[in-house]
This record gives sequence, C-alpha cells and structure tokens, in this order.
Amino acid sequence: MLTDAYSQGLLTAFFARERRPTGVMIQVSAKCNLGCVMCGYVGRTPNVGFMEPSLFAHILEECRSFGVDRIYTETAWGEPMLHPKIFDLLELARDFKIVLSTNITPLNARRIDRLAEFNLDTLQLSFCGYDRESYEATYVGAKFDHVVENLHLIHRVFAERSSDTTIIVNGVALHNDLNFVARTVAFLRSIGFRDDQMEIKLPNNYGGLYTGGSGDTLHGIHTFKNLRDQPLEICSVLLDNPGIYVDGRVTACGCLDNSSALIIGDIRTEGLRAMRFGLLKLEDHVPVGVVGVVVKEIDLLAVAA
Repeated sequence: MLTDAYSQGLLTAFFARERRPTGVMIQVSAKCNLGCVMCGYVGRTPNVGFMEPSLFAHILEECRSFGVDRIYTETAWGEPMLHPKIFDLLELARDFKIVLSTNITPLNARRIDRLAEFNLDTLQLSFCGYDRESYEATYVGAKFDHVVENLHLIHRVFAERSSDTTIIVNGVALHNDLNFVARTVAFLRSIGFRDDQMEIKLPNNYGGLYTGGSGDTLHGIHTFKNLRDQPLEICSVLLDNPGIYVDGRVTACGCLDNSSALIIGDIRTEGLRAMRFGLLKLEDHVPVGVVGVVVKEIDLLAVAA
C-alpha cells in the first residue's frame, strides 16, 4: 500500500470528488506532421486518423454530465491543429476550459487570430532550441524560421486579444545540458516570453516505446531521469486525467499511454462515470499494482512527471 503523504493526499482528493476527473484528455488527431527525436508516437504507433465531430460532441456531453469542465487536446498522441475541423471542435467546447497543445508548425497569422477568439484556458507550445540547428535537430521536419515567426505572432496576438490565456512554451531537452537550456531561455526571452511561461524537461519514455535514455537497472526501464533513491508515488494524471483516443477507447492515463496499456473502456458504449467507478478499485490494495504498471509502462514516478 502506498502510505506516503503525497500519494495519500491524491487518493483522498480522488475519493472526495467521487472519482470525477479534473480534466479529460482528448486525441482529436491521431496524425502528426513531425518526427521529433524524443517522441514515442510517430514511427511507433499508427499515425493516421482524426476524431469525428459527432464523437467529440458525445465526449463533451459525457464530461458535462459528470461535472468535468476542462478538456485537453493532445500533442503526445498527434498534432491537434492538423484536424481539418479543429475550429468547429473548439466551437463545440466553448463552455469548457480548453488546454490546447500544438507543435506550432500548422499555424499562420490567420489561424493564430482565430485561436485567440476562443479565450483558451491554456495554450501549450512545443518548442526548444535557440537557432535552426539546435531546434531542427530535435523537432525533425519543422522549419525554425516559420515556427519562430509564429512564436512572435502568438506572443503579440494573445497579449492583445486573449490576455487571460496562459501561454506555456513546453520544451524537451534531450540531455541534461544546462548551457542548452540557458540559451533556449535567453532566446525565448528575446521574443518576449517570461520565465514563468517556459517549461523545459528531459524526455519521457512513453511507456517504454522510446528507449533513447540510458537503462535504469534498478527498475528495469529506459529513462532519462535519475530514479535512484526515489520512492514510488502514485501519478496524479492516473487519478485526475483519463484520455480518450481518436476511436473512442479510453485509457486511465491520458498523458503518455501511446501503447494503450491501460484501457478501461470505450466512450462510444460506456459512460465516463461508469468507467471511473469501475476503474482500478483503489479502496484497498490495488494502488500498489497500479503504480507498478505505471512505473513499468509509462515512466510516471512523481519525480519523472
């Protein structure tokens, strides 16, 4: 049984809200236009398909009925802005707090203006680097000059027209290279982004799909994190944020479960509430088993989250 204060606090909150998710992560696009070096999606899972608007609308109704008011679109499972009807989907979700993630490449001035109309809760921008070489070596297929032009536009347009939207530049550094991080931060500052708008992390291992990190023999996984002497703790995403794939299947972990290891149902035939109450049986002893799965499959120790 997990007895640490952090895990127990998460479990207490989980049961107090009657297992209601704090937000639902939705794979509106199963396609991505890049081949990022650190990604566990492209080249390792099917890279095709878009969610039907009717299914998206159904998911929103399920969220409303369960009191969920926040949705996330997923870049870990595909690029949302490639969906040919992305703005129609956002229109359907006007009454939700929307967290939209994008690799920035499908944007242009018109599309950025349009995004600013939706008063997004959060706009997450996937970017790391400080020049063409440092950026394009990681975000394979992207064009540095185009992306930087979009970053300038986003900074200006959202400051003027959607100032309540939280902007986060979410970067991944392949190595624990402090000089690389410092130069990236300086570059983003030169565009106008504040330090509290930047998050630069080491890669995740995407449930073992990405094995670029050195092996951790203690836990038997590939990881970029130093897990030695770190205690096992339950992952907040596992309790807070289920994910719904483009075809309607639901995973307990809406964050990095590209391998569909934690499927708990199908939103097309089952209700979100029913799935959550059938989920994991956490009251007694299963948290230990669940965390064992998560550590093995998704590299989500608290230190790695």
